[in-house]
Amino acid sequence: METRFEQHIVPYPGAFVAFAGPAVTAAPSAGTYFLPTTSPLIGGVAVRAQSGGALDALALNVFGTGVLVVPPDCIDDFGFRVSVFDRALLHGVSGLRRVTSGLVMRETLRAAAAGFAGREAQTLARAVAPEMTRRRVELRRRLISHAAGWMIDPRVFRWLAGVLVEAGMASLIGAGADFLAPESASPPRLTLLRDTVATLPEALPDDRGEAIRRRLCNVAKAALGRIEAMYDTLRDLLASQDMIAAYRDAAPQLFADLSTLRGWTRFCLLAREISHSPSWSHALGDLVALAQLLTHKKNLTGDEAFLANALRPGLSDWPPEIDHTVYVMSRNERILRAEIMLEVGNI
Repeated sequence: METRFEQHIVPYPGAFVAFAGPAVTAAPSAGTYFLPTTSPLIGGVAVRAQSGGALDALALNVFGTGVLVVPPDCIDDFGFRVSVFDRALLHGVSGLRRVTSGLVMRETLRAAAAGFAGREAQTLARAVAPEMTRRRVELRRRLISHAAGWMIDPRVFRWLAGVLVEAGMASLIGAGADFLAPESASPPRLTLLRDTVATLPEALPDDRGEAIRRRLCNVAKAALGRIEAMYDTLRDLLASQDMIAAYRDAAPQLFADLSTLRGWTRFCLLAREISHSPSWSHALGDLVALAQLLTHKKNLTGDEAFLANALRPGLSDWPPEIDHTVYVMSRNERILRAEIMLEVGNI
């Protein structure tokens, strides 16, 4: 298959649920979804689902600028050693009839539990997967009870329960009069992003130029604003049937932010690895590359365009006594475990 290089990708349109009076129809998923990969690469890997069902795998071009686009079964063309976990994950995602962020996480847990990840990640995945399913069913029951008398198709609550679990809000949903936790209660992923953005200026090395540091912080703050708005919207959806019925036009933006939420989670976890990295310049380069992948769209402006042209450190800057591939794969495996642990906290 031919490998393509792209400088521009259409903005994440996401999937959406269309409400027509009491009826609901789930539109086919289309958008870009971040994958929690373990391969020794900069940035990360995402899959782009087309409206017709075709999938592309996306990664930053290790040979220059832009984004490398290949079919999921041609990931060896990316130019780096692909881990067995990533192969299993991409195989599982490419077999989906429609892609959502929740299904991506399901395939992540399935690949880890099947033995393709490290031993600790396997154990965590086997414990988390059935509990997530149980909590999703229980949350749907609570939603139906909470909305008794609403003229809303029950399938809406099935969809909404899945979205709330994906966003990590299941632990904030109670029963009876205390159905929704106070606004001061924050989902784990949102707390992680807030804490990271607040401390990012101090965490970034200052030997690679102030402009990079400042603009990376600006991009992270913008992402935090979008994620906070997503959580506010999900809270609003639980207020009344009118809020659900009126939400049709805004739904694509919610799914767009939800599809990259785990990418920003990795951004936070990667930022926390900087102080432990053998090379701060490489750690910063990885963080910039990930931010570039998460913000990549057709028309880049301002800080996002600046990050797309940021120089990446070469292997000559890496300490020769430490194997770069082994270190990055070990770090990514550690981040995968932290990602699964967040699912435990979320539910």
